[in-house]
Amino acid sequence: MGRARARLWVVAALGVVVLIAGCASAAVASSPTPSRGSQPAQTSMPASAPSAPSPSVPTFVFANLAGSYLDYTSKVTFTSASGTVIGSFQCTNTASTCDQPVTDTSNYIGESTALLASDEIPAAGGGVAVDDYSVLEKGGTVETVAASLTQLLDTVVDGAPGVFLIGPDTLFATIDAADGAVDFDEIELETGAIDQLISASPLSSSGSFLFQAENIDPSEQLVSFLVSDATLNGRQLSGVEVVVLNLETEAITVRDVPAAVADDLQPFEGSYTGLVTADGSLLAYGSGRDTNILNLNSGHDAVVPGPWTSDGEVNSVLFSPGDSYVALAGGNDDIAVAQTADGAVVQSITVPGDDLDFMAPMGWAGPSSLAFVTNTTSVRGTFDPNTEIAHLLNLPNGAVENVGAGLGELMAVLP
Repeated sequence: MGRARARLWVVAALGVVVLIAGCASAAVASSPTPSRGSQPAQTSMPASAPSAPSPSVPTFVFANLAGSYLDYTSKVTFTSASGTVIGSFQCTNTASTCDQPVTDTSNYIGESTALLASDEIPAAGGGVAVDDYSVLEKGGTVETVAASLTQLLDTVVDGAPGVFLIGPDTLFATIDAADGAVDFDEIELETGAIDQLISASPLSSSGSFLFQAENIDPSEQLVSFLVSDATLNGRQLSGVEVVVLNLETEAITVRDVPAAVADDLQPFEGSYTGLVTADGSLLAYGSGRDTNILNLNSGHDAVVPGPWTSDGEVNSVLFSPGDSYVALAGGNDDIAVAQTADGAVVQSITVPGDDLDFMAPMGWAGPSSLAFVTNTTSVRGTFDPNTEIAHLLNLPNGAVENVGAGLGELMAVLP
């Protein structure tokens, strides 16, 4: 499993979805509120009557995988910020159906209230193969994905560019097309219907073509993209542009990126997920050892000084709900949270910079509460997802509290 081996964080990050394991035959559980940092007790109740939180209350999703590659037990636990267990799903991969995580954190872009799961089965000749997919919703409901989508979802999950946005019933996916082109499609998971929203192809053979899904705001029905030297739905875009798609009207708006900023963004090495807010108003980019937050409405360019990170690099960016703050991660051992208006760092946290320690931002539990993880392994250079601890950083006072312990790897924070 890719996430069990390592987390690979790309330039900028987290704005809308992580996929994770569920199990259609599993039961939902609830429990009294445990003490922070303790493992909650669980009691079963029917899956048809899940104890779901209000949609406005964030849910933390953990995955714990035990056993060997082809013979393992998977447990997925949903908790509140206090550590209260909302739901729990467990299955064993022998001859039975057992869903497993199907993505890594480079595909997480936030704000989704549902997760995609794949049913892995032993493949002929060894290894595993995907049999089918399902959707695991925030409250514990499992929905079936149309069998006709299995091959397409294999391509979306495993192939480049591999960034996609998921809602309870609909998947918005960037999919490779012919001759270097890509499409951004709306896929109805229950019926298998596919609606092409954007078709993007290289404007020239210069190698500067980019079409990258950035962020989503489900309430406003907006998705942002970073685009360079492309023909977009028949419209030629030269240079670097911020594109916003209104999912309700399918209208597309384009904002120019200043040439000096575009130079800092090129060459396009790797992914730029999370550089742009969903409404296209803010663009985060690196300039030397600093991180800049450019307001494309006013032209104001706020600078977050770079010395807070030891190597001068930022490899993940996570805007808060409402876009007042931005969390920046440098390497695997630094996180800083700055105000987007002026670049002022309001909180920063660090773990020892060696191969035994790991730290990463994962999502927001409200407009001023950052969820992040730490992980200290016993074997240098080896990532053990089941030793991970999830935390909440309170921006106003700097307090850090544990969400839970012994639950495995934090896969998503669902708003």
